[in-house]
Amino acid sequence: MSVPHSFVSVTIPASQVLTLNSNPVLLVPGQSGYLMNVYSMYVRYVAGAVPFNPAYNSGTGVGDVLIAYSGNGEANGTLMLYQGGNQLLGVGFCDQAVDMCLFMDGWLGQNSQAPFTTSDAPAAPAVDIVGAGLYLIQSVLDSNAGYTTFPTGTNWTQGNGSFEVTVEYSYLLA
Repeated sequence: MSVPHSFVSVTIPASQVLTLNSNPVLLVPGQSGYLMNVYSMYVRYVAGAVPFNPAYNSGTGVGDVLIAYSGNGEANGTLMLYQGGNQLLGVGFCDQAVDMCLFMDGWLGQNSQAPFTTSDAPAAPAVDIVGAGLYLIQSVLDSNAGYTTFPTGTNWTQGNGSFEVTVEYSYLLA
């Protein structure tokens, strides 16, 4: 049994974008006894006068990414919204002087245990994901090693734009 498709739009102001690493933003609240089923997520970066400063080192392949997740926010108790192998690098998105957007035809897949690859099966303890909501966090990707070291990283220190996030979702009876 599932609850019909729903849509939610959330505006994340600069003050919260700057602290996405230490304070993930709840996009969709959980519902007791149900699992989150995400169909798609659209993120619009509304540029401010000062772009955000995500890190990325092309030599090491290490950089800041945006991750949507459901679960308890810890490595073993979380499922991440899988992008088909395409991580949401902050560089090239929210470090721009113009509005940008991205669309994810996502599903909750890979768990966040490092290291993982695209072939890893999604798994997390049911107690950690049943009733959990959907969050947006900024974390670190090591693309050369092939995994996200979730939840790690540091908050960004500059920027005054915002994110507008729209999620299409439903709940599945657990």
